[in-house]
Amino acid sequence: MTIRLAKSLGVPIRERNDLLLAAGFAPVHPHTDLDDPRLEPIRTALERILDGHLPYPAVVVDRHGDLAAANAAFRTLTAGAAPHLLEPPVSVPRVLLHPQGLAPRIANLDAWAWHIIDRVHAESVRKPDDRL
Repeated sequence: MTIRLAKSLGVPIRERNDLLLAAGFAPVHPHTDLDDPRLEPIRTALERILDGHLPYPAVVVDRHGDLAAANAAFRTLTAGAAPHLLEPPVSVPRVLLHPQGLAPRIANLDAWAWHIIDRVHAESVRKPDDRL
């Protein structure tokens, strides 16, 4: 029932484990880091998707907005950003909105930035986290 309820509510899989633990059950969804050898097919698929977006920039981020992978166009686009913004872990929202990042290059920043801010806010409301 816990799994069915979580699925109906659209709770992300990783957080379903938290619900199961809170309900007294063992977690059923393993957490595997993207660099795990077992995820090689996933990484290959992600690379193909990122390359398929060329010449447009594309990224893969984790729930915190940290960069997991990017295509060459994104790296070209961020080439002029302040070096401290590009040190791992790279926060994509920060790179996009920071005055020393891409913000000065975005013509409609006032209208567009709200998409990023709203997404980060929604994630922090859904699952509060100091990093967000």
